[in-house]
Formats: sequence, structure tokens, C-alpha cells
Amino acid sequence: MFPGYLVAMLGVYSIVFIVGVVGNVWVLCTLWLILSDHGKTSSSLTFRRISLYVFALSIVDLHVLLMIPMLGAYFYTGSWPFGYVACKIFWTIENVNKLLSVAILIAMTFERYMGVCRPFSNFQRGKMWNYTNGFIAISFVLFIFLLCSPIIYYAGITEHVILKPDNTIHERVLFCTSDLPDFLLPYFIMYMFIVGFVLPVVLMVVFYTLIIKRLKTTANTSAAQPFEKDVKEKRFRRYISSVNSSG
Repeated sequence: MFPGYLVAMLGVYSIVFIVGVVGNVWVLCTLWLILSDHGKTSSSLTFRRISLYVFALSIVDLHVLLMIPMLGAYFYTGSWPFGYVACKIFWTIENVNKLLSVAILIAMTFERYMGVCRPFSNFQRGKMWNYTNGFIAISFVLFIFLLCSPIIYYAGITEHVILKPDNTIHERVLFCTSDLPDFLLPYFIMYMFIVGFVLPVVLMVVFYTLIIKRLKTTANTSAAQPFEKDVKEKRFRRYISSVNSSG
């Protein structure tokens, strides 16, 4: 008989896994049709880029979701049955993909900023922008792997022996852990918090503040144009009237 909390946790994990996998696969299939249909649609360049970001974000999320069955089996059996390599893969995906999701969201925010604040930028429209995007994406991935390298390096299998009252071995339990050394753990937590939370929040706030400011400026300019036009028309009519009366 399993504890109630374990049953509830596995039930929640199962629902998240099914809904998440189905939803992300649907998004991937839909975006694949959009991105592959170059000749039949007249989608804007910005829309295709945003679709590409969402496509990449779905792939990243799907990899994280595929770790749920392994995690569920781990909790269900109380031991890690998948071996050393799978443990390394588990910790790699759990940490790298979370930072990748944040990086993709920042890229989407920057794309919106460029689309709203600099829509006619030659740098954005030219081929150089695509090359730069590719270079930045590869650099981001390598940088994230570098940030997560300590926890990936120290990930491994830890064996715990459970003894009987007569000190004979009752069971060997395997745990998939990543035990960072004490001298490294505070620095790892600090820079992961800064890079994974503080910096993204600051960048998103800055970009969306500039976007809102730009939209307000555009709205005020659009609203002022009809008023200026009416003022000019009234002045012209007064001028014509004065000319006619003087004549």
C-alpha cells in the first residue's frame, strides 16, 4: 500500500505529462505546417520568427516532460533503475532546458521590441540579422551548458545500503543525485539565480517598458494628427472668408 501523498503526486505528474505532451506535439505539428509552407502563405517575417521561437520552446518543454516517467518510476520504486548515463541525461535536461526556456522567452521579447520600436531597421530586415540570430542562439546554448556544467559533472549514482537488525544487507537503494562540493554550491546557486531569474526579469521589464512607451507615443501622434488637420482646415476657411469679404 502506497502513501496517499505518493499516489497524489504520481497522479498530478501523470496529468501534467499527458496534457503537456499532447499540447506540445499539437503546437509542433501546427507550427511545422506554418513554417514549412513558405510559398502558399504571406506571413510576415516577424511572425515566422516568433513561430520559430515558439517551436523551439515547445521542443525544450517536451524534453523536460519526457523526463516525468523516469521521475515517476524513481519515486514509485524508491530507487533509480535507469543507470548512470540516464542519470546524467536527466540532470542535463532538467537544468539546461529550463535555462533554454528562459533564453527563448528573452529572445521573443527582444523580437517584439524590434518589431514595434524598430520595424524598418535594415539590420533586422537584412540577411545579416538571420546570421546574427543563429550565432547568438548557438552562443546561448554553449553558455548555458557551461553554466550547468558543475551540476552535470557531479551528477551520478549514489548507493545506499539498508541493513537488517542483524547487520546483514536488506536492500541496496540507488539514488540519482548531484552533490556539489560545499565550496562550489553557494556560487552555483548565486549565479544560477542571477542568470536564470534576475537578469531575464530585468531585460523583459526594460523591453516591455520601451514597447509600451513606443505604443503610447504612436497612439498620441495618431490622435494628434486629425486635430492638427482640423485646425489647419479652419484657418484656411477663415483665410478664404476674409479674402472674399475684402473683395
